[in-house]
Amino acid sequence: MKNRRKNILETITLLKGLEIDIDEGYKKLIKSQFGSNPGRGFGELIQNLIDSYPSDSPMEKRRGEIITHRNMISITDYGEGLDRKKIKLLLTLGGTDKDKDPSKIGMFGIGFFSIFNPKLGTQKVKVTTNCEGHAVEISFLVKESEKRPEIRTNILRKRTKYKTRIEVWFDDPGSVDKCIYFAKKALKYYPCNIKINGDSFRSVWATARDEKNKIFARTNMSGFLSGRLNWKDYVSILCKYEYIIRLPVNSFPNGGHNLKGNLLDFYSKETPYVPGSSATINNNNLRVTISRDSFYLDKNFRESVTFLNEMLMEKLKDILTKDFNKDVIVANQFIFRDKIGEYLQDPTRFKDNKTTGIVIKMLAQAKVYEVCDSREKYSLFDFTKMLSEDLPLYFSEQKTNLVWLGGNFKHDFIVLPNTCKAFNGAPEFYSKLFRCIFVDIVDLDTIRINSEKIKELVDRMIVNKSALSPECRFVGEKKLDRDQMALLLEISSILENEEIKMVISETIDIPVRNIKPTFFEVKEKGAYISTGLFNQGGEPLSDQFVTNFEEKERKETDHYYEQIDIILGIRLDHPVIQFLIASDSKHRAYYTMTYVAHELAMCQKLLVPYSPLYHLVKEKTASGMRKALIDHLINSRVA
Repeated sequence: MKNRRKNILETITLLKGLEIDIDEGYKKLIKSQFGSNPGRGFGELIQNLIDSYPSDSPMEKRRGEIITHRNMISITDYGEGLDRKKIKLLLTLGGTDKDKDPSKIGMFGIGFFSIFNPKLGTQKVKVTTNCEGHAVEISFLVKESEKRPEIRTNILRKRTKYKTRIEVWFDDPGSVDKCIYFAKKALKYYPCNIKINGDSFRSVWATARDEKNKIFARTNMSGFLSGRLNWKDYVSILCKYEYIIRLPVNSFPNGGHNLKGNLLDFYSKETPYVPGSSATINNNNLRVTISRDSFYLDKNFRESVTFLNEMLMEKLKDILTKDFNKDVIVANQFIFRDKIGEYLQDPTRFKDNKTTGIVIKMLAQAKVYEVCDSREKYSLFDFTKMLSEDLPLYFSEQKTNLVWLGGNFKHDFIVLPNTCKAFNGAPEFYSKLFRCIFVDIVDLDTIRINSEKIKELVDRMIVNKSALSPECRFVGEKKLDRDQMALLLEISSILENEEIKMVISETIDIPVRNIKPTFFEVKEKGAYISTGLFNQGGEPLSDQFVTNFEEKERKETDHYYEQIDIILGIRLDHPVIQFLIASDSKHRAYYTMTYVAHELAMCQKLLVPYSPLYHLVKEKTASGMRKALIDHLINSRVA
């Protein structure tokens, strides 16, 4: 044995072909392992305990013991022991045969030497093992910190009942506490039968069984969901039962990347939203970095995500079967909107998938929605039966625009969904949900500013154009007082300026002959129209007027070049206009026109929301009118 030991110690070439100075390499490796947490080195001995068993030995059958004294700790296994080859590898820095067996936890052949970290103050390590029918004792005596220990071997006369025992003595009793702390931390996730000072250590797997949590198992994977309600749910990720990292459930599907912080994180990989469901997942094939604090988003990781989804789907099925949680239902409708849409088109698509099919069916048929003027609750399935084929689904989450156009639009019903607060909801929550299922939808909360959708509804004759524009009524001059009439005359004088007429005419491509200012009133309360362009009949100008929207052939006709009289309407009871009417400033007409130039685009959009004309009556018109007004003001002063 002594000659063999001498040959081993003279070996300076590590596996993989790495050549180092063995003394310098030893010092660097034992110091660099685990940084400020040297007690983690004992965790490497726990890995060796678990790896001491044959690869086909179930984890639950693997057992061991940890005993502590004041300044000593020991770890014992009942695996296969160390043969001469393994003893040689144990004594070789970086020597290992585990890299050829993917079932083993350790890989790098330096874990054993982690126990010699100078921060632990290790004095002596004794390894007693069953080696090919003999009990062999190998002692490592630390003569000088950071130097290779002196190694002595001895063959015992009496065989041991165990296979391998490692005993470690420290000069500081506190090192025992550090080792036992990390031992408990590591053993928390190993489903083995390990005793610490005579008491069986309870792993998370044992606790899960005690709490009657279902243990899910697949090839190379196992996991469970805890039933404890936490403020935030997590997924504990294990590889070969070694703890890797813990991530919030919402960040796990994408490996913590590109997070939205809302239900879109669950939607990305169709991960069920089940609050109060932390998970533990072991994947023996998960690729991890050497530092064991990260992982690769490869095929094996994606399999872990699928595995988590299966567990959560089972839990969601149980919840939907037993309870009626509206927030959970609506949140998962958002997440599984694609599948719900498929189910509503053809329910037979999910008949072969029991769990998923049952969940999708329950989500589709859950009566969680209210509709306007009804006390009943309705489901997405109900809506498909109630909705006319040629009409969109109308909804209003804010419930602020239920009488849009005074109700003068064709509709079957209006859905009144409640804001989804589960996990911060998601942007455009119901628009995305309903559009995926019904395709043809109208959000009444935003319809006023959606001119493209309004035009579509007009083209489909679902909305009448006449119902869109606020009812504006011109105020005759006989009803105006002296100040009101005076302001009109001042504005009229400005509008006679050819440059101002040309700005409006060229910008909106209307051949203007005269522009007449007129005060108007708006019948609807709350309509914030301050100005607008009208024809002689009092109708707001739209793309159906003679504009550049006409076809080329029509532009070439004489009709196109015919000059038109238009009316610039100014709202009489608007606060700004009222202020200017009462003003004694000699430039009040210029202030009025400047305000009109600023407001014209938005007001024209409100007057004719189905028309794209307002795009032309915008900044170009405003800037052109302001320039013309300044020139007119300067010229009038010079005159």
